[in-house]
Amino acid sequence: MNKGRLFTFGCSYTQWRWPTWADILGQEFEEYQNWGREGAGNQFIFHSIIEANQRNKFTADDTVIIMWSSPDREDRYLRKSWYTYGPVYGSQWHPQEWVKHFSDDRWYAIRDLTCMSAVKQLLESWGVKYQFLSMMSFDVYI
Repeated sequence: MNKGRLFTFGCSYTQWRWPTWADILGQEFEEYQNWGREGAGNQFIFHSIIEANQRNKFTADDTVIIMWSSPDREDRYLRKSWYTYGPVYGSQWHPQEWVKHFSDDRWYAIRDLTCMSAVKQLLESWGVKYQFLSMMSFDVYI
């Protein structure tokens, strides 16, 4: 058993109704926190990592594993709650007219790759062991 703490982040691949990869790995650590959320996009993941550090003060003994989500997701924090509805394309939460006017694959790639770069730099500055995973390739968005 690893004596450190494990913090995991991601979408439903990370936190679901039944055990995920995160829950299995979590058994190998002294302490485990799963910050995943169904439908979560990379904006939610980014902000969750910052919040988790604020609450837990990451150390060199900690491990952070992030399962980055697909870039075509729009997360919102409204009235004290996160709304994570998954991909905008084909979603009942994002009407076609909204998608037509406000979605852009290149923007999603720029936005999310910037967050990933920032998280990498932060984790390295905190001295945290980390691993990035992805539910899909970002190549299709670049």
